[in-house]
Amino acid sequence: MIQAKSPRKAAAYVISLLSSWASLTLLLDPAQIFRERQPFMVRNAAADEAQPSKQNQSVPLARDAKMAVKEEYEAARQQQTVQALELFIARHPDDPLAEKARADLQRKVK
Repeated sequence: MIQAKSPRKAAAYVISLLSSWASLTLLLDPAQIFRERQPFMVRNAAADEAQPSKQNQSVPLARDAKMAVKEEYEAARQQQTVQALELFIARHPDDPLAEKARADLQRKVK
């Protein structure tokens, strides 16, 4: 415990503590400081918060692989760079669109 050297300093200390508490209560609504004898930051969880939502439990549907490859091919063509076409060919060497990418690459190089 802090001991003051004089009664005046002790009174000043008590007054500063009280003024700090008073300013805090002016900033906060006194009804919210203590709810049900708990500090104002503590609250009971609502029923819907206690259980995880069903949206979080579901797994997103898998994408169609052919559509994903087709979108990637179109993106590589739109970039109009040799590097983009080469990257597509490296990622999907056996796909039929890789042949189209090779043909596009040959036209690009010439």
